[in-house]
Amino acid sequence: MSDYIKDCIKYDISGSVIEGFPEVFERRNVLYVPRREGGLDKDFGLFDETGRQIFGNALFSSYPPVLKTQALTTQKNGETASYQGRPVVYGGCIGDHYGHFITECLNTLWYFSKECSPETLVLFHSDMTVEEIFSRPWMVDLLRYAGVRKEQMEGSKNL
Repeated sequence: MSDYIKDCIKYDISGSVIEGFPEVFERRNVLYVPRREGGLDKDFGLFDETGRQIFGNALFSSYPPVLKTQALTTQKNGETASYQGRPVVYGGCIGDHYGHFITECLNTLWYFSKECSPETLVLFHSDMTVEEIFSRPWMVDLLRYAGVRKEQMEGSKNL
């Protein structure tokens, strides 16, 4: 083994794992604001019908938590919006970084893998196209593990 790769320390985690599934929230009348091309905007995310950020689906960093790149409210008044009449699962932010993919995206897909049908759409915030996402073998493997197919993402891109 090299000097920079070491065996992991084995910690006793007994008693620290909560049995069962985490909470699931069903949201209605949600406004999804996609990231603009280039991803440098802050006016993206899931917002309630009053235009306020839904914190349960927002990205945070640090401790104490700091809202990560997203606006508290959206100014999307009077802009064209489309309506999706069937349920869509929000998968979080998906980007080309393995660690962020795990913490900001894959962790939200346990519900999708357990409860959704092959027709269910999944929605991600991303600077990447669906083609770019599915050109990364490690992303394909992890999405496949969660049961997400390319067609389910393509169907939700215009929400």
